[in-house]
Amino acid sequence: MLKKLTVTDTTCYSICVRFLYWISGKSERCIVRGSWLRDVPNVMISVDSLEDPIFLKYDVESNRLYWLDRKILKSSTTTGSDIKTHVITNGATKIVVYKDRFGWIYGERLFFSRRNGIIEKYVKTIKKARDVTVFDASLQNDRQGTCNILNGGCGEICIPRKNGRICKCDVGLKLQADQSCYSDVLASNFIAVTDNSHGRILQIDLLTGRVVKLPLSIKKPTGLALDKSTMTLFYSDVTEKAIISTTLQGKNKKLLYAPGFSYALCLAIDYSTGNLYYTAVGDTTYERYIGVVHRATLIHKTLLNNLDQPRDIALYSSKGYIFWTETGNRTTIGRTHMDGTSKHYIATTGIDSPNSLTIDFSSSRLYWTDGRKNRIESSNFDGGNRHVLAIDSNAFINDIVVYGQFLFYTAWQRA
Repeated sequence: MLKKLTVTDTTCYSICVRFLYWISGKSERCIVRGSWLRDVPNVMISVDSLEDPIFLKYDVESNRLYWLDRKILKSSTTTGSDIKTHVITNGATKIVVYKDRFGWIYGERLFFSRRNGIIEKYVKTIKKARDVTVFDASLQNDRQGTCNILNGGCGEICIPRKNGRICKCDVGLKLQADQSCYSDVLASNFIAVTDNSHGRILQIDLLTGRVVKLPLSIKKPTGLALDKSTMTLFYSDVTEKAIISTTLQGKNKKLLYAPGFSYALCLAIDYSTGNLYYTAVGDTTYERYIGVVHRATLIHKTLLNNLDQPRDIALYSSKGYIFWTETGNRTTIGRTHMDGTSKHYIATTGIDSPNSLTIDFSSSRLYWTDGRKNRIESSNFDGGNRHVLAIDSNAFINDIVVYGQFLFYTAWQRA
């Protein structure tokens, strides 16, 4: 889990490298360094030298990294060596480093300390302060390089060099001779997955593991469904609060339905009717429900309402079942008929975070993930005969699909 990012430059050698630093980990945190060139990240400061680091900062003048470690302001070189302890901040939440002073926010007060350890309280109380930073034009010059004009002629990523630049493409795209980026869309044998952190939908080749980015302009996708008969892709976008249909190539993009104040979290297609089902999430209980849209007429119907944070949804059309998960104060798995009648819960105990579920039609089993318990479970359709299929410690398992004899899953703590 990423906690904080900071960026610094080093002296240019064969190419000008800009390093990216972050605090990684949940219970045991370390400080990691990577680069824009997608080198393998290196642990610069291990958990053995840290307790609970937060708020990573880079100082231009001293060329050092600074962070808070259990109320203590510490620093190191950009290679992780020469770790120093500077001042006890008594619960600071944000820090700033400027010339011969350290600054930090504590409650509604801004403190400064000279590097010799003498603490000075700023005379003015700050209401609801959340962050602090300093700008000095003499230290933070506006540098212009080859990438500042028309992105250096690159279609996507431009990396400045000492003399010129290098063009790169996002994950799943191929660099072309004209420095543009091309998406070689897969037509079969793939899994599609949303990446709402980076605003993209990816394909993963089931035979080779190759990753392809679909040529779609998306802000924050969540739900995803594919009509295999027409190869029409449906996805929901949190930012736009809409369900969109498109081809895999990004053509014929259309608004299918906008849930209003809610947003569609997960999608499922009923292949017997073509109807699209979804779970809706909003700020109030009224805005949390399961709905269905007729794709031809765009008629909408709410099937179940006043749910407790509904999440994933799965359909068994031939049996007329809808399965769904709830992850609020009541963590459960429910089942109802496809018209919303005969609602009842089939799993209510031994579940902490039922993030996703899927159906194995060949064995008539229901599978689901539990993010907090880091495991995959299964049961029959009335919740009986439960079994733990797999455990992936500290993974926080999220989504799951079944394909033939295999289950594929995503996890927030796995690459």
